[in-house]
Amino acid sequence: MISSVLSLRLQHLEANIRKILELLNQYEIELFDNNDPGVRSRYRRRIEELKQQKLNFESELTELQSQLTNEQFLQTQTITSQLQIIDNKIEIIDNKIDLLLDNQSQLNQVLLSYFDQQEQILLLPFTEKLDESQLLQISASLEAVDKDKFSKDDIDSVLLEIRNTLKYMNRQNPLLPESSKALWGIIDDPKIDAKHSLKVTIPIIPFILNYEAELALGTSSNLREIWESKFSKKNRNNEAYL
Repeated sequence: MISSVLSLRLQHLEANIRKILELLNQYEIELFDNNDPGVRSRYRRRIEELKQQKLNFESELTELQSQLTNEQFLQTQTITSQLQIIDNKIEIIDNKIDLLLDNQSQLNQVLLSYFDQQEQILLLPFTEKLDESQLLQISASLEAVDKDKFSKDDIDSVLLEIRNTLKYMNRQNPLLPESSKALWGIIDDPKIDAKHSLKVTIPIIPFILNYEAELALGTSSNLREIWESKFSKKNRNNEAYL
């Protein structure tokens, strides 16, 4: 018969393993309902933490098994099976995260290919925070600019709205990141072709909208309308650009 102390330790171990299995099931559901690359990276860190916990459980189980008779040892097979299930689930989630993040990275590279090296460096902090649907949406919009789907008047009106919004943001927060200020300079430089200024603008519109929403500045209603109606997937599919 297993001593009360050993029995209690085995019960605690099995309870902890069940909690890990519940967490893994929860992660698997939540992870793939979310397109945010930052969220996926956080789940990767959580999975690494669970891997370490699983190793700790294995060490504890080995220690407990060393104190059991052969007959008692068989009673720990359920725990061993559960640890194997944890291993399998972690491997599945790990592989899916790799696939999702790799796809995200490839989409980001496609988007950045529309720009020169210096612009890529400036835009990367913004584009790496975009989800898959935004990356696809922005890449399609950049392609539309290259194919002259936008009239000069339309480009000028969008840039005017963007420039007014950026000026207001700079007044509200002069400590914006240097990469932001460098991009503002490109967008606001009259010597730069308006078509190219629009291309540089498009990938940062989600950042501007999020920034203003967080600060409740209430100055981007026109810009949000442009983004949602003129650059939306629905309008892209209908080729109804601006």
